Amino acid sequence: MILSWGLLEPTALRAAVANNLWSLRFIQAAYADQPLDPELTTPPPTHQHAGMLLAIQAMETGDLDLAAQYLYPLRGLNDHIVRHNIANLYYLMGDYPPAIATWKDLGKYNTLEQAYRVLEGEGYILSLKAAYELIPEIYGRSLIHALLTRGGKQLEDSLHLAAIATYQEIITEFPED
Repeated sequence: MILSWGLLEPTALRAAVANNLWSLRFIQAAYADQPLDPELTTPPPTHQHAGMLLAIQAMETGDLDLAAQYLYPLRGLNDHIVRHNIANLYYLMGDYPPAIATWKDLGKYNTLEQAYRVLEGEGYILSLKAAYELIPEIYGRSLIHALLTRGGKQLEDSLHLAAIATYQEIITEFPED
């Protein structure tokens, strides 16, 4: 009786089998570096992460607009993996603040570290601050150095009030240093 119900109910066993078969075909096509079969671009409606898988593939091929289309319906989910991939899309699109805030919220200090190694200017400092807030003992010195560099650059550019604000930020955040 239960097995019959599982096969007849569209969101039960039948949906699980359809989702898994779609995922297997999708992954096989992705690993074979084949273009997506049009059938694979329309996942089963019960597959919650299908859009994310399609978005990841679109990001890997550099089609950020398509990735955004796939991720748009997933924005409200509080799923760790979905949120991480949405942050990755923000980052790839050059919108660093929401990406960094999401990675920080998810505790992704390693991703923040990878970001600050390639970012420059305020994106660099923003990612360092987020990493510092997660693990101060590791990222404190790097953040101090970045802020001192910012202050020095502001002085060179005769932005004295901005430099004073930066140095005051350092003193406030790191009074012992």
